[in-house]
Amino acid sequence: MKITVLTHPPAKNYGGILQALALTGVLAELGHECSVLYGPVKKKSFFKRVFERLREAAGCGREKAYRNLKRFVRENLPVTEPWYGKTVPESECFIVGSDQVWRPAYTPLPGAYFLDFLPPGSTAKKIAYAASFGVDSWEFSPAQTEKYGELLRKFDAVSVREKSGISLCRENFGCEAVQMPDPTLLHDAEFWRNFAAGSKDVKTHPEKGTLFTYFLDPSPEKNSLADSFAASAALQRDDFMPAGKKTVRRPVGEFISGIDGAKFVLTDSFHGMVFSMILGKPFAVTGNLKRGMTRFSLTAEAGIPEVVLTGNDGVEKLLELYSDISRYEKIKAFLKRERERGRQFLTGYLS
Repeated sequence: MKITVLTHPPAKNYGGILQALALTGVLAELGHECSVLYGPVKKKSFFKRVFERLREAAGCGREKAYRNLKRFVRENLPVTEPWYGKTVPESECFIVGSDQVWRPAYTPLPGAYFLDFLPPGSTAKKIAYAASFGVDSWEFSPAQTEKYGELLRKFDAVSVREKSGISLCRENFGCEAVQMPDPTLLHDAEFWRNFAAGSKDVKTHPEKGTLFTYFLDPSPEKNSLADSFAASAALQRDDFMPAGKKTVRRPVGEFISGIDGAKFVLTDSFHGMVFSMILGKPFAVTGNLKRGMTRFSLTAEAGIPEVVLTGNDGVEKLLELYSDISRYEKIKAFLKRERERGRQFLTGYLS
């Protein structure tokens, strides 16, 4: 079957890129031909597009900062040309998700993630896989709620990433949904280790004995906590994504190998959390209210809610989580069940 995946354009976010890689990988394993729709994006003028390409070729500014990620996408993902939401891609099936595709502030054309571009008589199969609202509150306008609810009720299958999304769909869209794991969880640790080891992107592997920090929103408080904990635990800090819009982002493969080679992970990222779980690393999550705390509900489902830090938690709590690693062993069975559930969902609705 020819399948088109709609997710956020993969280019500037490690987790977004890897979840798209994970989903297309499973679909290929199941024998399907799939592509990732690069869009919807706002169309830029011809001169602006040329200017950005010249800056990227010259290694300037933000274009230089993301060159490793863009190259990874070109070499590893079946991504289409930029799509502006004006045409109807040819496909037998459209899969929406994962990531925060149902968060209106994160996309210029939110209706595309409810397949509003398909003609009324379309026979294409429509599936939402682990689509996320990112938060547990409602952010769509009344007009959007009515329109997108009508579209979503025509889907063949609807699944959300967080359990809170089930009630959001039912109460606002009048649509029943089930919870499914993020696509990265559809693969085990061995898959990701082998992928990182064989990736052209991996040039260096962090040494053992590191504190791997990955903050989407760095702050003096987070950095102070990380530095104090590293000193107390005699760990060397590996700050994977330091602040600075023009700082060159490290290769994608090193995101996986960096977590796998660390003694402890401290992050405010959903996928920083997920890969710590997959790779069996002791970790803790710092709060990130702006991006949504419901993203970290997976820790409670896995039976380790204590790894999500509260405002009162400090170095002592991190040392406790670091010293008692037994809690991380018990999530292996949970991850295996989630992997099987997600694969069964896709196999069932794509058969």
